[in-house]
Amino acid sequence: MDPPTWRCVALYEYLGAFPDTEAEHGNAKNSARTYVRTHADVLDHVKKTIIDSRTKPRDVYEHVTLQGHSTGDAPRDLAQVQRMAATVAADCALNKPQGSRNLADDVQK
Repeated sequence: MDPPTWRCVALYEYLGAFPDTEAEHGNAKNSARTYVRTHADVLDHVKKTIIDSRTKPRDVYEHVTLQGHSTGDAPRDLAQVQRMAATVAADCALNKPQGSRNLADDVQK
């Protein structure tokens, strides 16, 4: 007989008081901003916009930032969009079929 599935779930409850001040992100060196994780929907929208539009990251950042209605609907900064564009470009480069660097080898195939 199989054990009940409810035994495989752990439930935790926070009983403390939320701190009045928000701490800096652990890797922050000189940042006055508090770290807020960007929503996955926003990152997906930025990635889709980069793939579909083939424009510069600055233009994508301006478009997405002006389109968002609140700070939670926009990427954190331009650097985040630039990193996303670099990731998309690297993924596209990995998916391209690669031949050898020698034309004669490609002709023989």
